[in-house]
Amino acid sequence: MKIFSSIQSVILITFLFISSGKTQNLFDFDFAQFGYDSTSNYLEFYYSFNQSTMKVAPSDSMNIVEGILQISIEDTSSGQKIVDKEWRVSHQVADSGEGASKYLIGVVGLLCPIEVTNAQ
Repeated sequence: MKIFSSIQSVILITFLFISSGKTQNLFDFDFAQFGYDSTSNYLEFYYSFNQSTMKVAPSDSMNIVEGILQISIEDTSSGQKIVDKEWRVSHQVADSGEGASKYLIGVVGLLCPIEVTNAQ
């Protein structure tokens, strides 16, 4: 199984968030892969939610916008899910109008197991 050396790897990223119904530039992402050890790679996912499409919600003494980032990675040759994780990401905002021109951005990192096979 060569997860990251072939195009057969599929990275499926889905996201859910409380939306106000707008559909422009909702979400953007990028990722990087780094060798970690002989059995795994380190992956970083960089994300950006458009805050203008998110509702501001009160939480304790502050207002926040919040999203859920779900990352699933599947080996298409075997159908096995390698990664299936979810993160809740949030950002404090001063008032309900502040989010209109800003983005909720961040990075999540994880170790992903790899299996190295000898080519014959």
